[in-house]
Formats: sequence, structure tokens, C-alpha cells
Amino acid sequence: TKVELDVDNTLETNCAAGQSSATVQKKSVSGPSVAILINPLECSLELDKTCCVTQPALPEFGECEGDLVKLELEYTGDSCRASSNDQGHAFKCYGRRRLGEPAHIDFKYDGGIYTAVPDNDVHKGDIVEITSSTGTFNDWTKIKTRDAYHRRQLIKLDTSCDRAIQCDDHFGAYRVVGFESTEGGVVDCDAPPPPPECAPNGDPVGTPCDDYVVDIVFEYTGQACQHPLPNPQGGYADCSGDATGATDVGIVYTGPFRWWHRVSPASGLDDGDRFRVSRRWGKGGLWPLQSYKIVDAGGVRQTVDLKVSCSKPLALGDEFGSLKVVEFTTKSGNTFALGDGDDPPFDSCEVPLAPPGPHCTSDLQELTLVYIGDFLGEGCTVSNPQGGYGTCSGDADPGDPVSVAAASGLVADPEDLIEFGDLVSISADGGGDLPGLVNLDVTGAGGTQSIQIKASCWKPLSLGDRFGSFVVFGMDREDDGPISLGGNIQYQYTVTNPNDATVENVAVNDDQLGEIVSGVTLTPGETQTFIENATLYGTTTNVATATGDVGGDVCDPGIDQVTVSVTAPPPGSFYCSEPITELTLIWNGAQTVDVKVWEGAVGGNRLHTFQNVAPGQAIEATGLGADYPTFEIFDETGTVKLGESSFDLWCNDKSMNGIEDCGKNNGNLKYDDPSLNNDWLLEGMVDTDETLSCTPGLVPNPPACGFGPELMFLLPGLLWWHRRRLQKA
Repeated sequence: TKVELDVDNTLETNCAAGQSSATVQKKSVSGPSVAILINPLECSLELDKTCCVTQPALPEFGECEGDLVKLELEYTGDSCRASSNDQGHAFKCYGRRRLGEPAHIDFKYDGGIYTAVPDNDVHKGDIVEITSSTGTFNDWTKIKTRDAYHRRQLIKLDTSCDRAIQCDDHFGAYRVVGFESTEGGVVDCDAPPPPPECAPNGDPVGTPCDDYVVDIVFEYTGQACQHPLPNPQGGYADCSGDATGATDVGIVYTGPFRWWHRVSPASGLDDGDRFRVSRRWGKGGLWPLQSYKIVDAGGVRQTVDLKVSCSKPLALGDEFGSLKVVEFTTKSGNTFALGDGDDPPFDSCEVPLAPPGPHCTSDLQELTLVYIGDFLGEGCTVSNPQGGYGTCSGDADPGDPVSVAAASGLVADPEDLIEFGDLVSISADGGGDLPGLVNLDVTGAGGTQSIQIKASCWKPLSLGDRFGSFVVFGMDREDDGPISLGGNIQYQYTVTNPNDATVENVAVNDDQLGEIVSGVTLTPGETQTFIENATLYGTTTNVATATGDVGGDVCDPGIDQVTVSVTAPPPGSFYCSEPITELTLIWNGAQTVDVKVWEGAVGGNRLHTFQNVAPGQAIEATGLGADYPTFEIFDETGTVKLGESSFDLWCNDKSMNGIEDCGKNNGNLKYDDPSLNNDWLLEGMVDTDETLSCTPGLVPNPPACGFGPELMFLLPGLLWWHRRRLQKA
């Protein structure tokens, strides 16, 4: 009536090597089931659990191209202030108030060609379909709306498709929910997006660009220049120097329009690490001829030039010295990533918590915060001071639950009964962009906090930034769409019946996600795969179990597990905030020199004396206070004066205010004063609240922006909290 069983605890997954435990589990059982266990049925199930990084499929919104055929608008009754697309200052709206319902619609100066259905008794939420008797719209359309209270609104739209009409555009009392054009086809803005799929395994080596490159990813390989270059690009590509063995390197963009370009991460790179080059502002592409310096603690190791306009050959896998092209996105909207070209699924066990910051890249239409109270013990402080704009004042811990009172013109949802882990969305009353400053009062039994966040993107703002008792969880950006914390992953459970008998009542359960499927029947030899999508906020191990029976007799379960690592993104870009108090510079002259650093003009307050500064050596000038400090340069004997350098310490100087200026010549006040020496390369600076370090190891490392240790501690706690709430539900 009693037996002891030894259970082998070896687990295999195709996302990681098999994991074997030396511990033998002994399980005592008794009763009628002993007979089944001593003589088990041959109906064991096989479970193969995999995971893949998902690639969220965006709706095919398309664009208005050619001539407009149909326009579908949702009546919202909003005032002109809610308009979100001025069509390059061409859109006009007249009317000082919101409109009520029912409403009546007609057209002005249209020649009688337009028809609106419905055009009368229109209520909020109704969809109005506008068409033309000629088949296509005129270049301009004027829509007049009046409500039951005789309030009127007139909007003037450019309907030529020359100026953008996009999904969710707000034009006065209307929101665009669909349209049709002769070349762009039918666009249904409210169609649900398709479910996420596994990211493809990439494109093969040699896949060429199809248009102007707007974003490119390189892999650093640390090697000498190839002679000749595998892809000389008709003489435009060039490489000099040798980066063999160079580690912990920085990448400096040195081409034209440096303030356009962002390199992320720009430092701390070793062999195999990847970095992205993208445009900092606007939607245009990268400068056609790209130039880079690869630097380490010893100075410049390699320079690389290449053409990215696609007018010259550029393909995945191309190598230019130590830079290997592994991904690029073109103006056509296509992204090509290096892989073997196989079809999905693409197995992976690592997912990013969020892409590199800063994440506030265009005007915000919504900001989502997660309430953490004083979980971190940091009280009423902020992790990102935003140059003094991000603040918290009041009590250290408001308690739990709390209410949120947003400043005039803002809406908080929800407003009260907010507990640890709850999300609060902040939007503008009436729609549109958030104001430059978002102010909130957070009140609970423990007191009140007053929080201010700079939401104009003029100062850095990223997911994970903490402001008192709230952490930035998500944001909806006007140009770049929504983004939120969390790694998206797709789990796949493949269950196989290796037996000669049919297995019924097959169920798969996941210890983290619960029941995946139940009531499935598998015929002999049959395999079925089940999919579950999830969002992770910390590294997670999931164990799945498949069970079933043959004629009521329970089969041996199939068990498999997989661990998915969630990684934090690299630090965000440096944002200059006056005053600049320290400069780190590399001497780029041809001889060893002595240097005297003066706070202002020579003969005033001397801050430093540096002796025997060799070419490529870095010096740090601290205690800067004047707008224009002077570096007096002598030969290595200290007796023969070679010249002077002067530096502009204003952040509005585009030539020296960020990571894109690393490695640039400085010292002649940027207007090429021939009397000043310009042989200094910017290596770093310290401003009011941040440190820029172009090459870690050469000078102190900058602080992590946004995703610091406190956040990595916090996120698993939030994940646990969400699990607990789901279990309660």
C-alpha cells in the first residue's frame, strides 16, 4: 500500500542548456494510485517550452497618397484648441467654444460636390463619412458645424494629400478615424492591431539598402582597417588607424551637422557590443557622409567614413574597419537586421526593459506614472532633476492609498484610491499635447507631495525616472507613438503525444501565468503548440506542466522551464545645464606643452598649472566660473609661450553642449578666431546636475540616467505586486 519513487529532475529547453539537479526527490504515495504508479500507462507527454522576443505589429495606418476619396471623422465636439495637426500652418479653425449635440454639418464654397452622412442630428461618437460627387476631393475643404445652441465652428482642411492627414488627427470638433486615397488605399484607423509575433531571425549578409538611411546600428569589432575596404563605396568609404585590442572605447560622430546625430551608447564598448546612430531632431535621415572616431584611454585609435545615402552600395554585414553594419532603417520605412534570413520563430532568452533613452523625443500627449510611495526609502526626492525643473516638495511618504490633484488644464485618471503598483495617466483636458510643466499634488494619510515634471522634452525624461512617490511608466509621444516599461515576450508550449493511444483532457499550466490551455485531445504522435504573450518587468523563470489522461488514467506529466532575462537599456544622452563648472580636454597638438588655466583673462585668478602635457593626454580644469576661461600654452620648458585658447561655457553653444561634441576641436570660441589655439578635443564636462564622460576610464564615469540600481530593485517588486493582485482577482 505504500511505495517510494525516485523522480529525475532533469529539464531541457531549446532556449538554454539542460539543467540537471543532483538532488533526488523522493515522493511517498499510498492508496489505489499505487497500482497505477507501479505499472504506469505508456502515455507520458513531452513538453517543449520555448520563448521568443516579440515584435509588436503596428496597424497598417498608411498615409493619404494621391487624391483623397473618402474621409471618416468622429464627432467629438472639441474646440479648436484640441486640434493636433496644423498641416504646416495650413489648417485653420474658427470657433471659441466646444460644440454640443445634436449638430448639423454643411460645407462652404465646395461647389455642391461634398456629401456628409449623417449631416444632421449628429451626436458625440458618431462617425461622419464625407465623399465627393466628382470622386476625389478638392485641394481645400471647409466644413461648417453648428450645434443645437447655435454655436458654430468652421474648419479649413488641406485635402490634397500634400500635407499630412493621419489617423487620430484632431481637427477642431472631429477626429480622423479613417480615409481612402487613390494611391494609399483604404485606411481603418480603429482596426485592432494584429497580435504580436516572434521577431524574425533577420536578413542575410549582403542585403542592400533600398533608400536613404535614417537609422543605423553598428557592431564594434576592434580590428585594423581593411586594405582595400571590402566595400569602398566608389571612393567615399575610408578608414585609417588600428583599433586591434582596444576595449572600453567611445564612438564620436565627427561629420557635418553634429547636433543632428545621436550615438547611443557612445562609450564603454567592447568587441561585439552594438551602438545605434539616429537623428536627434525631426524625421529626416542621417547626413549622407558619416564620419566617426573610435577612441580609448590612449586617444584616437581609428577613424571611419562611409556613405549612407544609398546612392553608393551599402549592405548588411559591410565592414569599415572596426564598424560592422548589422541593422539599418531606410526612408521607405523598411528595417533590415543581420541574421540568417530564416523564418520565425526566433528563439531568445533576453528581452530589453525599454529601448535606450531619453524616451521623451517629441511632444507628449499622455504621461503614465506608477505609484510606489516611499518603497525605496528615497522620500520626496527625484532621480532626474531635469536641470532644476523636475522637483518634489512636501512629505516623504504620502501613504497608501492616495489621491492625485492635477494642475488646471490637466486630467489624472484615476484621481483617488491609488495604491502601490497602480498606474495613473496624465493628459491634457480636451486632448492635445501636455503643457511644458506637469504639476501634481499627491495626498494620503501621511501627507502631501507636490511634484513637478518637465514634459516638453526640452529636458531629459525617460521611462524609469522617479519623481517622489511616482515613477514614469509610459508616455504617448506625438511623433514616435506610445512607449512603456516592460519587456514583451512570447511563450510557446509544444506538447507531443509519443504514444500509440489518444491522450485526452490535455492541459498546460504555467506557474507564473496560470492555465494556458485545457480540454485538448492529442491523437497518437500528434503535436500542438500553444502561445501566450506576456510583459516582464524583471528576470523571470517560468515552469510549465502538461497533463492528460487515457481513458481516465493519468499520464506522466511533461515539464519544462525557461528563464528570460530582462535587461536595462544603456544610459540616456547628456543634456547640458548651466553653469558648466569643469572641462576635460585632450591636447591634440604636435608637441608636449605646459598649460596654465585662468578663470578669465590671463593674469587674473589662476586655477591650474599642468606640466608636460603630451599629445593625446587629457587634463581636467575644475572650478570654472567665468564665461570664457583662458588656457595659456607654453613649450615643455615653461618659458616660451606658444599661444592661448579660450572656451565658451554657454549651453546654447551648439558646438559644445553634448555627447555629439565629443572629440571636437575647441579653444577658438567657435568662430575660428585665428589668434587662438584650437588644438583641444572635448572629452567631458560637468554642469549643474550631470557629468559627461566621452571615454569611460579616461575620466570618471557619468551617472546612469533614469535606469539606476534603485529601478532594477523596484521592478521585480512591482512584478510581484501585479502577480499578487491577479491572484486575488
